[in-house]
Amino acid sequence: MTNDDHSELESTEQRQAVRAKAQRVQAAQKRWRAVRVSILIVLALAVVAAIIVAVTLVVSSAATKPAPVPANVVDDGVQIGASAVNLPTSAGNGTLTPTSAPSTAAPTTAPVSVVIYSDYLDAKAATFQTANARQLAQLVSDGAITLSYHPLATLAHKSNGTKYSLRASGAAACVASYAPDLFFAYSYELMLKQPGLDDDGPTDEDLADLAIALGIANQDGLRTCIANATYEPWVKSATERAVEGPLPGTKAAIGELPLVLINGVPYVGSLDQPAELLQAVMAAESKAYFETASPSPSATVTPTPEPTPAPEATPATEATPATETTPPTETTPAG
Repeated sequence: MTNDDHSELESTEQRQAVRAKAQRVQAAQKRWRAVRVSILIVLALAVVAAIIVAVTLVVSSAATKPAPVPANVVDDGVQIGASAVNLPTSAGNGTLTPTSAPSTAAPTTAPVSVVIYSDYLDAKAATFQTANARQLAQLVSDGAITLSYHPLATLAHKSNGTKYSLRASGAAACVASYAPDLFFAYSYELMLKQPGLDDDGPTDEDLADLAIALGIANQDGLRTCIANATYEPWVKSATERAVEGPLPGTKAAIGELPLVLINGVPYVGSLDQPAELLQAVMAAESKAYFETASPSPSATVTPTPEPTPAPEATPATEATPATETTPPTETTPAG
């Protein structure tokens, strides 16, 4: 073998050795890339799993944590007491005073229940409230009715994305908690200043300013309550319950707003005629009276006693016949 042949053989072996080493390096690099990808996939899956767990815990916690409920609420309705029916000066009649002295006689029936379901963005609800506010206030003041309001958010989608309906009801719930005596007046003001459908509506700051103008003492607390949307979750839940029904104490369901229940019966009179509302309340009171009044006891008829028959006369005793006289013994003549 020549030197050239020997050199060529060594060169071939070296190339094969280099090629084999390169293949080993490539194989090692390939394995490392596969391991690295696997590690990254595992880490990514771990991160995703952690996120899912965290979100689940948050959602579960939010679902199990009950929404805060405003004060002075019964069956999702804000109760209006006799001391809480003062209207704002914008109503044109100021503070209400009873039209007559309260009766000292015991009432013949319980007060008529008036329950109002409404949305602060509903035009018909505004018509009813502004027309009948004084009538309702007078009836409450006189003790003729009990009154409660159910603020709903059925029109939250009709405010250019600002959800005014929901925000207004949430603000009213804040007023119910911080100044219940001003809820009636605040509701009146919201209806009086109602924005149009598909308008942005007042801001949260405007809603707070409107309440503070009525004289709420805890202004900071009220502003925080409205700004933090404290009671909006409750409004959402209450709206869902009202829509799904049945409504508390009745078989009626939410249809067209406002829904006014008088002793559980939907009011079908004119929304802007206080006289018709009064007539409906009086009719309900009369119906309740005749249904609950105790029936008058029947007059007890004392039977006339039959005359006692006179005792029969004792028959006269017959005369005892006289004893017959023994005839005298005849005398024997002497011999």
